[in-house]
Amino acid sequence: LGSSRHKRLASRATFAMSSSDQGVGQSEWFYREELADPVYEGMVKDFTEFHEALQTIHDHMDGFMEGVDHFAQGVQSLADCAAASYAHCHDKRLVSDSCRLRAVAKQITYKDAPHSAVSKLQQNLEYNLVAPIKEHLENADRLRKEMEKRQRRLQELRSAK
Repeated sequence: LGSSRHKRLASRATFAMSSSDQGVGQSEWFYREELADPVYEGMVKDFTEFHEALQTIHDHMDGFMEGVDHFAQGVQSLADCAAASYAHCHDKRLVSDSCRLRAVAKQITYKDAPHSAVSKLQQNLEYNLVAPIKEHLENADRLRKEMEKRQRRLQELRSAK
């Protein structure tokens, strides 16, 4: 059992001659597993894909919020138009409903009101999406620098052998 393990390791190994300061012809064993680090490379690939996905989401957040603002302005202008159109109507119930529509539209779309739907959406997006993505992007820059530093050191180590 032990000898079969050595045979497998020997079959996977590549014999290389290196000339070092200690003498020409000194032999060293390099394993193919040392030449590539599949776990590390897989982690880097997964990290890069995740980072790109979050970057895409972050890039589209401004456009999404502009769309929400535009929608809120449209709802408010529609409610204002309905209220203005029916303000001089003789049907008191229609006038009352149009004023109620305007008030409800303001409750939904007014940005500065703490309980409006648009305000809650903005707060939730900021807290649950924008802040964590921003934090990830900052950490990703630090990790990327560390990975580049690791890669340089690994190349230096390989070239020194």
